[in-house]
Amino acid sequence: MASKVKSIRYYILVFILSFLAGSYFFFFESFGFFSLNGYVLETPNAEVEKRFWELLPPECIRYWPALVFKSSQIRALMEKTIPVKVSTEAKGVGIFHTRVSYIEPWLKIEWRGNVWHLSKEGCMWATELSFKDFKSPVWKVSEALTRYSDIGKSITPDGVFPAMFSVEELERFEAIIKVKSWYTDVEYVDFDRRTGEILLRILLNINGRKILLIINGEENKISEIDMLLKQILPQIDLRDREILIDMSYPDKVVVTRAHEGSLK
Repeated sequence: MASKVKSIRYYILVFILSFLAGSYFFFFESFGFFSLNGYVLETPNAEVEKRFWELLPPECIRYWPALVFKSSQIRALMEKTIPVKVSTEAKGVGIFHTRVSYIEPWLKIEWRGNVWHLSKEGCMWATELSFKDFKSPVWKVSEALTRYSDIGKSITPDGVFPAMFSVEELERFEAIIKVKSWYTDVEYVDFDRRTGEILLRILLNINGRKILLIINGEENKISEIDMLLKQILPQIDLRDREILIDMSYPDKVVVTRAHEGSLK
């Protein structure tokens, strides 16, 4: 008898819970009590806006508390696939404001056989993902500068990923070089490390004449380039279109004619 009473109580409990759950969802679907009351989305263009709505689950519109939990996932997916920053904040009950803005590219980087865009925050992405092109010499970053923890990782990462080399070190030398009078003539900077020290190969194109400078990572050597060019260029034969200037020696500067087409 006792078991029958327990069984009846069990079925009554299940019935009550089912009734309450059904009533709740009926009320929710009929009156949209938890539906979004307002949503403001700011994006740089229609393509980014479309991408955002594709990632937003429909239940977030019908049930705004879901958006509170899903917003971080949406942000992560957006920021991993295209170079943007996403922020969402609540403006009231069921009212949200999302801002999506592009990350500004800082340098063009040639690394592991491809050209990438790099931001000052240390994010990298393929050039075709960028919203705009910009003028910048190409910085060729050697594999020797790859952080030890990142050695052996995928050669061609997808989407947006953190740089696998020291952005701070790159920024330091870029700040030194970009203020020089010859910076506008730079085609590329080969950024390498030899025997523990930074080695720079800077290719200049001055009035159609290519000049490759080889310098160790000493700031005073970089500061001497202006004076050195003023002294050397008037003495070079006008027929010499490709010149190699090696400043990596501690006590001398070597100036030689390079083979045609060798400075690439």
